Amino acid sequence: MINLVIRKVLNDYVTFINDFKYQFSPNMDEFEQKSSRNRSGQIGGFNYQFHGAGCRLEKDGIVCEFDFMPTNEYPIKFSLWKISEFILTNKVYGIDN
Repeated sequence: MINLVIRKVLNDYVTFINDFKYQFSPNMDEFEQKSSRNRSGQIGGFNYQFHGAGCRLEKDGIVCEFDFMPTNEYPIKFSLWKISEFILTNKVYGIDN
């Protein structure tokens, strides 16, 4: 049961990021170039701010922080704090701060 919940959260987290990335630029090379030029803004309902290797996304009250380092087949890097922010700000999970 817990594994299914963790899997759902991680899938939702990655889907949230991929939705932004596709709207920002579906091409990975172009994404990297645009993210170095357009450090903050709005697109498709997302507010975004790139900082170093990381990015902060906000959409519909959901906060999603991630690091983007395409050094292997898993370019999205995250920490427990980043996932907890995503969970605590996402009403789907029914957790009040």
